[in-house]
Amino acid sequence: MLIRPKRLALGLAVAASFAAAGRADAQMEQGSWSVSPRAGYLQWMRESGFENSAAVGLDAMYHINSMFGIGPSLSVARPNTRGEDFVTALRFGIPTAGDTTLYYEVVQPVTVLNAAVNGSLQLPLDRVSPYVTVGGGLYTLFLNPGVNRASKTFSGPSANVGGGINIPLGARAGILFDVRDQILFNYDRDQLTPTDARFLEGRFAPEFPPPPEKKETLHNMAYSIGFSFSPRRATPEGAAEPTATPAPTPAQPQTPPPGDAR
Repeated sequence: MLIRPKRLALGLAVAASFAAAGRADAQMEQGSWSVSPRAGYLQWMRESGFENSAAVGLDAMYHINSMFGIGPSLSVARPNTRGEDFVTALRFGIPTAGDTTLYYEVVQPVTVLNAAVNGSLQLPLDRVSPYVTVGGGLYTLFLNPGVNRASKTFSGPSANVGGGINIPLGARAGILFDVRDQILFNYDRDQLTPTDARFLEGRFAPEFPPPPEKKETLHNMAYSIGFSFSPRRATPEGAAEPTATPAPTPAQPQTPPPGDAR
């Protein structure tokens, strides 16, 4: 399994280059949670049959300590298929007497949902915290029901590996720059073909060059920026929870009982 080392290494190198000295209070404490919504650009492998697209994601991480965390990860994209990879032909007339053939590039939007469980290793430096993350899960493609004349889905196992940096914005929040290789296994591009087999047509180069050879494993690079937020700061181990100090009650003047007034 090849993970496009050049692109992944470049993204991680850019992220690590921001790690400099200084001081900021954004280290995650043991037992705390962080939530990280993110959005960016998803570069699909050419063999996928998809155009490059926008993507959004959400990570929730439970921090075992200041360096290690684990939690669910979700990403969603809605790319369009490449029309040149899905050409259909309609014929009109009588073949023996002469007919007319019209060619169409069929495009459809597809919703891609990728759910995983990720582990992360974060290096809690001063001004920024570089991190690496790896996980595995399941992807599902929801085809367009209007184009396919029915609701169709197909799924398969997935994995992701990447990293980035977290730049703190105080004690509980930060900005994320994230690069990941989203890997899809058991991928079948033919599942994206909405056309009946009767209307599929051979290609006539150079007008209709054939698509690249199919691949069952795809490596798609996701570049995103996000925002991290920790709902609460966990109390360090051995430290007592802070308690409010009761305000002193002002003394009330005493009223002498009847008959004792002097």
